[in-house]
Amino acid sequence: MSISKRFTRFFLITFYLLCCFVADAQRPDAILNTLEEKYPQEKIYIQYDRPYYNPGETIWFKAYLFSGNTPSDYSKTIYAELINDKGKLLQKKIMPVIESGAGSFFDLPDTLTSAVVYVRAYTAWMLNFDASLLYTKAVSIVSNAKKTTVVP
Repeated sequence: MSISKRFTRFFLITFYLLCCFVADAQRPDAILNTLEEKYPQEKIYIQYDRPYYNPGETIWFKAYLFSGNTPSDYSKTIYAELINDKGKLLQKKIMPVIESGAGSFFDLPDTLTSAVVYVRAYTAWMLNFDASLLYTKAVSIVSNAKKTTVVP
């Protein structure tokens, strides 16, 4: 085989492989874009009226629903749950989404003894994905009960 035929053959094989790698390099990006278009990821942000509460008070909050960096219009309902430090569900709210937002409140029980409660919020669409993507925040509870100390 002559040198020019070998060079031509090598050049064609190299060009073919290079084209295949370039085409495959574009595929993951296209796949991610398709995934984002068909299955958008929603996020919830919640704004509270204050950073901590006493037992018996009301937690007022406003929830904002986003998909990427824009307000989401996919889900029409936000679910919010108030959970104690042992994982027991204390209250659940179902809120309609109006213009990518919803508002509601939780009434804290007078008998609440834990120093923290958790607010978990999600949409039905968000339950299709990993549970770590659900909104969860610890809310501090300040107890008014005085602790007695025993002096020996």
